[in-house]
Amino acid sequence: MAVTTYCTWTDVTNRISADAAALRVDDASAAAQADILETASVEVNGYLQLNYDVSTLVLSNWVKFKTRDIAVYLLCLRRNHPVPVSVVALYEKAVKDLEKCQLGQMRLPDVPEGKANVPVLSNQRVTLSPFPRVVTTNPTTHRSTGKQEDYIPNNDRYDNFDYSI
Repeated sequence: MAVTTYCTWTDVTNRISADAAALRVDDASAAAQADILETASVEVNGYLQLNYDVSTLVLSNWVKFKTRDIAVYLLCLRRNHPVPVSVVALYEKAVKDLEKCQLGQMRLPDVPEGKANVPVLSNQRVTLSPFPRVVTTNPTTHRSTGKQEDYIPNNDRYDNFDYSI
């Protein structure tokens, strides 16, 4: 399965010099570059894919910058070179911010949250048959806000049940 990458090799070489990148990727550079970019993108997906739609993450500059910082860190680790202190600081900040997003303590500034995490208001009513309880009404017949899309309905299975014997 192809991995959607959130930054380009140019973004990585803009963060560190092109010479520094070339020193760390002087063998099979196209494959090594793709591996670094995909690994960084998969790490970002691990933090964000539950709360955000992956197709919208591509449009985010914030995600691009965090992915770039992770890719630069992975690039510096590639040949067991010592990682510069500034690269480690940026990597740690990126991971801390991604963890905040994952926990819901921070939201991405330019990407809407996925619908799975958005609260949904339900119309509820009391019913006495076959036993007393509170049920959620069928949103296709009792909906005031338009058409329901991409939400899992919580309908009462007894709403259309025929109780006559």
